[in-house]
Amino acid sequence: LYLGNDPIDGSSTAVAALHNAGLRVVCLTNNARHKPKEYAAKLASFGIRIDPLDIITSGQAVVRFLTKQSTAPKVHIAGSDALRQMLLTAGAVVSDTPDYVVAGIDLNMTLADLTPAIRHIANGAQLIGSNGDAVIPTADGPEPEAGSVVAFLETATGSNATLLGKPKPDIYELALERLGLH
Repeated sequence: LYLGNDPIDGSSTAVAALHNAGLRVVCLTNNARHKPKEYAAKLASFGIRIDPLDIITSGQAVVRFLTKQSTAPKVHIAGSDALRQMLLTAGAVVSDTPDYVVAGIDLNMTLADLTPAIRHIANGAQLIGSNGDAVIPTADGPEPEAGSVVAFLETATGSNATLLGKPKPDIYELALERLGLH
């Protein structure tokens, strides 16, 4: 629907046509840097009306997966504040002995920030990736995305991440649930 801070030509007309036809539009994004209400506001600035409840981020897919494992999953989070807030709001507990290391992207992250994640995975924590995208397209060119962090942690630990964003089924199952089809 948009690239960087610019709408894709025809996107607002296409979404309006779907709404006018009585169809509900659910949007999926692998980007867990922001909350759905922030994406809804951005879309609204382009003339695209999408309810925040109809915007599903890869962070929400992570929340869905982890809360199916435990009502209070013990986690270490290497990702954005939005991802952290979603997890904590859903009942996840930040722990020094986590069962899961959740990897997303935070553009202010340093390699030193990843050291605890490496150690937790070495001690048996399962690596969960919000998505496998190495980069995200922006108007200024590609920018690192969660897949870069996941690849670093996989290489550093020899582990394989469980990925939950597109194209994995978890995020699509969440969309189907939102639409009442699952």
